[in-house]
Amino acid sequence: MKYELQRQTRVNMICYCAPLVIGLCALFGGEYLSFAILLTISIGLIVNEIIRIKKDEKFTFDENGFRIGDTPYRYDSIEKIESNRWRYLVRVRIIVDGNIVYKFDNSYKNYKEFVRQLTLHNVDHDLFS
Repeated sequence: MKYELQRQTRVNMICYCAPLVIGLCALFGGEYLSFAILLTISIGLIVNEIIRIKKDEKFTFDENGFRIGDTPYRYDSIEKIESNRWRYLVRVRIIVDGNIVYKFDNSYKNYKEFVRQLTLHNVDHDLFS
């Protein structure tokens, strides 16, 4: 079965609209400068998210290997899985032939499925499922 590792863009977009809502409340209170600042912040975050959506390469995987964009990889070609933790966030880097080929974190859709495939193929990692 094929899976795709995807960012949670819907949640991000909802969170990025929070400054806009706060700014609208400030606008109704007569705070025009606060509204302008919060509107600018919200627009900047949303534009950044749209750029990241367009720029990210598609990451698909199954039982045999994974594909980043048009480049296929096998699980045994992974040199190292690096991860950093900060509270509940786990940032992961996949290293093949000394190069970082993909970065993601544990908020991505199908993260646990990918960790399961790494474990099944005996790839050394310290990611918790």
